[in-house]
Parts: sequence; structure tokens; C-alpha cells
Amino acid sequence: MSIKFTSDPMEYQLCSLLGQCTTDIAVVFLGRYTTNGCLVAMKKYNMEKISRAETELIKDEIILMRQLSHSNLLPCLTSFVSGHDVVAISPLMGYGSCHDLILRHFNTGLPELLIAIILRDILQALNYMHQKGMIHRLLCSQNLLGYNEKSDVYSVGITCCELANGVVPFADTPTTLMLTEKVRGMAPQLLDRTTYVLYDDTGQPNEDPDCCRMNDQIKEYSLRKFSEPFHDLNELCLMCDPQERPTPAQLLSHAFFKQNRRNTQPLHELLLPAVPIAQENVPVIQGDLEMILAEDKMSALDLCPVNWDFDS
Repeated sequence: MSIKFTSDPMEYQLCSLLGQCTTDIAVVFLGRYTTNGCLVAMKKYNMEKISRAETELIKDEIILMRQLSHSNLLPCLTSFVSGHDVVAISPLMGYGSCHDLILRHFNTGLPELLIAIILRDILQALNYMHQKGMIHRLLCSQNLLGYNEKSDVYSVGITCCELANGVVPFADTPTTLMLTEKVRGMAPQLLDRTTYVLYDDTGQPNEDPDCCRMNDQIKEYSLRKFSEPFHDLNELCLMCDPQERPTPAQLLSHAFFKQNRRNTQPLHELLLPAVPIAQENVPVIQGDLEMILAEDKMSALDLCPVNWDFDS
């Protein structure tokens, strides 16, 4: 992006709420750079609500975003302090996050071809970072002993499952049980008719008394079929032995991505019924925006304790 963005808080206008970060340490707003009217994403960290360790992570994240340069990595255009907040300005992603797309339009997961396009870009970015000696997993959390480039590949496998199934693997599983299952070799799967069988080859329900109570999401899993290369790619990423997992560069040559070269369908058609955020004909979530801004203002106040005398 060739536009020069200043670090003057007065030149940015909050327009509406986009979402809460999964780590709950920041809120993302749709904003406008008033100098030229350009829409941007404004990620606000309330520094009074986070720990010192989280503060260091935010600092490192912003510095790295300013240093890295790759078309598949979200850049930080500028950052500044506004009151008790640190604000990072980034380009507005036209369709929001993959999580937003799944939540609003693709509850059982994204189409396989769309996933292939997204994963190719992710792997290209990971390959770039690994060549620079950086591990994405360590940029998003505390420095944990034992994590390396193969940990990022495992995360790609988890991302495959989330994009394909519409839910995060192990999301509702207690940590202890999750670790036990991993030690036993239990790996998340892509949910389709080969892994989640509720219907036979004719599309008729199996002799299962619970089938009639299955919701539409589960029925969708049991009727669809992902390609064999997609299942294979996912299994390679989730290999229990890290040494057996391919590198991002090796995964980019996997047969799963051949469909990208054959595809002639424009990206915006693959994303339907979703439309770009700037084109959505929906009202600004003004109530939520005002509530969040009010909470920020209240948290900045120094309130003096008052002793009430009920006997007088």
C-alpha cells in the first residue's frame, strides 16, 4: 500500500465494531483515515487491562509486523498511543477473517477450492517466515520450549480442520483429555462421509435411531466428500512425529494444490453469499461501538471511594 499513514490519532475515525480478538486482549474496529477517506482496520489494545507479559507480546508483534514484508502477511501501516490504548493500523481485509466467514455464511466449513487458495497463501507466508528464522507459533504466545518450524505445520493441519469443518478441533475438550488423546495418536479429521458416516451410498439414513435427531450441520458432514489429496495433506500436517511432517515448501508442491491451477472461477464467486465489508448494506453497530467506547472511558477514570453513613 503506497499511501503514507500518519501516527496522529486525530486523523483516524472509528466507524463500527469488527470484532474481538480471540485472545481477548484487543478489539478491532472498522476505521477511516480522514486525510483521504481510506477504510482501515484499527486494532485497539487497552494497556490497563492486560498483563506486563502481554504488553511485551504486543510490542514484539507490532515491531515484527513493521519489519516483515510479504504479500500474504498483514502489515502494520502505523501505530500510536491514544489515551490508555495502543492502536495498530492495518489494511482492511475486504471479507474480514475466515472466522467471520464461517460464523456468518459457512457454518459447516468453507468450500474445498476456497480452502486450497487460503492454505496456499498461508504456506507461502510460513515459508517466508521460516527462511528468516521465525516461528509463527512463538510470535503468538509465550516462548515455549520444544516449539519449532514443525509446530507451525501442525497448526496448518488444525487450520485445515477448522476451515473445512467450521469448528476448532478440541475446542470443547478439557486440556488434560486433549493432551491424552494426542499422546494416544488421536488427530483431528476432516468431517465428511468417509470419516463421519451417518448415511449410506444412496443418501439414505443408516439404521441408527439417533439419525432423526441429527441437526443440519451434522447431516452436511455425513453427505459431503472431500478429495483424497485434501485428506492426505491434513494427515501429513498432523503426523504425531514432528520429523515426519513436511516443511511448508514441500507442502506447496502437494497434489491438493493442483486444483488451484485448474480453477477459472473468480474468488468473489467462491465467497458468495459473502460480500466485501465496504459493500455490506447493514447498519453500523452504533450501540455496541458506543458501549465499548464508554467502557474504555470508565476504565480510565480514577474513582475515589465513598463511605456511606446510613445512620445519620
